[in-house]
Amino acid sequence: MLAQSDQKQRTTQRDVPVSAADGSSNTLAGLLAVNPAVLRALVELDNALGNEEVLPLRMKELAVIRSSVLNGCGACVRAHAAAGKRSGLSDEQIAALGIGQERPDLFSASEMAIIRLASQLTLSPAAFCAGALEDLALHFTPAQVAELILAIATANFLNRVTLAVSGQPQKRSSIQKRGSYADL
Repeated sequence: MLAQSDQKQRTTQRDVPVSAADGSSNTLAGLLAVNPAVLRALVELDNALGNEEVLPLRMKELAVIRSSVLNGCGACVRAHAAAGKRSGLSDEQIAALGIGQERPDLFSASEMAIIRLASQLTLSPAAFCAGALEDLALHFTPAQVAELILAIATANFLNRVTLAVSGQPQKRSSIQKRGSYADL
């Protein structure tokens, strides 16, 4: 297998470099490029979710970082931690997302509702209940709730595809025990 340091590759949010077990290099975009129609659809979905017409990016990044941590996708966590910082999240907030702490001193009630939603939909979507929707309705419009659910579902899909391409998933517990996204 080629050492990662020997590979000069540019990493973007959707073009995460990974190495297969045989040493070949693959990317999420490379995998999706096999079917250009799927790639175009994902780009359109990403663009639609990337706007701030319905909900600020900061709120979506809270959800996506939490889901990526729970899925064990270190590359996704790093990419979204950087995007989260650009959207106003602090290092301390991002670290708290990584270890699953409910921190009312760091997050507003609406932000904590987003984190709970991301955790529920990532870990056990079948257990998602009406009570969770009632909690969200205290803070968000129906359109905002829909956008959060779509952002989380998209993150879960892309996390899992990225892990499948890399062939090297990390265990949730190992990511959550580290105190910092930078350790991923």
